[in-house]
Amino acid sequence: MVAKYKMMCHSLLLGGVLSLVLTPAFAGNPSGSEEGGAAGKEKMHKEMHKKEFQKLDKNSDGIIGKDEVEEAMKKKFKRMDTNNDGFIAQEEWQSAIREYEKEHKEEHKEQLKEHHRGAQEGSEGHQREGM
Repeated sequence: MVAKYKMMCHSLLLGGVLSLVLTPAFAGNPSGSEEGGAAGKEKMHKEMHKKEFQKLDKNSDGIIGKDEVEEAMKKKFKRMDTNNDGFIAQEEWQSAIREYEKEHKEEHKEQLKEHHRGAQEGSEGHQREGM
């Protein structure tokens, strides 16, 4: 039981760290516009976190139960532990990060495009008002 609890804690920590470390890498503002600054990143992060919550909430009841978290974390851990030794080595960690980047790169690109489209429409409206 203690080993299961430790694995769950480590898995939760790992999932949280991955989301915190990798999300900002994809949420940058390539255009450099003010609209895409901190407020834009915050909005995008909220949207991504909402989607992650919905993925974890398997029964769609608006709350995440311990069983839902355990299931998700076990899957993540198993996917990362490529040699099935019950541990995640540095090489496996780096490999998981690369895999995460590949899987989510297109999704993040689309979110950035949508965000920048909205920012451009907003700045065009401000320019028209100033005329």
